[in-house]
Amino acid sequence: SQAFSYSNAPNPQLLENCNVRAGIGSCTFLGISNLNANHFTFHGAVGSYHLGFEGRLTHNLDAFVEIGLGMCSLSIPPTAGRVQVFYDDGLLSSFSFSGLAKQRDGYARSPGFDQSTSPILTLHLSSGAGKISVSYH
Repeated sequence: SQAFSYSNAPNPQLLENCNVRAGIGSCTFLGISNLNANHFTFHGAVGSYHLGFEGRLTHNLDAFVEIGLGMCSLSIPPTAGRVQVFYDDGLLSSFSFSGLAKQRDGYARSPGFDQSTSPILTLHLSSGAGKISVSYH
């Protein structure tokens, strides 16, 4: 089964929490930065997922992405804001980053992070036996 969700315009209402659960199959969710949320949580079981953070953050956003078995790609345009990523490198999990600088084990961030005053997207990534890739372009 394929699920697709798109938030193509900024939400004028503050959203405290947005929780998305995806089962087996593929799921695409675009425009996450437009949600105007404080917290975004994505749980994926077994499948192929794509999360797009299009839009512009108006304040800091904490995003938690957890997958069991499968692949999840995250795309973040630099216009969304600055990004920092915390991730747990497990034996079976795999994380890859494009456009982000790995600072130390388990932490990466966007270039010029300390020089910017843009809102911060903080990603917390965890994976059982899956692969998560983050692209900041």
